[in-house]
Amino acid sequence: MNTATATIEENVIDRTTALEYAFLLTHDRRNPEGSLSACLGTKVIRRTETGIKFDLHGAAHRVTHCALDYKAGLDLFELSFYRGDKLVECFSFLYNDQIRPMFEEYTGLVTSVPRCLGFIN
Repeated sequence: MNTATATIEENVIDRTTALEYAFLLTHDRRNPEGSLSACLGTKVIRRTETGIKFDLHGAAHRVTHCALDYKAGLDLFELSFYRGDKLVECFSFLYNDQIRPMFEEYTGLVTSVPRCLGFIN
């Protein structure tokens, strides 16, 4: 297991908001950036104007980056997958409880540490 914690780069949204986005993927309230690092091999979580973008390792469809953006006017999220700088797939109009299952289904990667280590299904 990778014990290094992903770092959150400075940009537009604050660190707390970036951690909340990471929590939506990991459901790890204490250390969401550590869970992303441990389960996905993520090294850096980049904050964008409307969400976060982070690198992926070993994902299906050979995607290398994922972006999670919040659409404030709609109160919904958009989950985008990239291969390099090219957009491969985008899932729009997601509620917060749909993000993690959609991410795991598309990438084949598990985002919770207990599931990542095989303690629970």
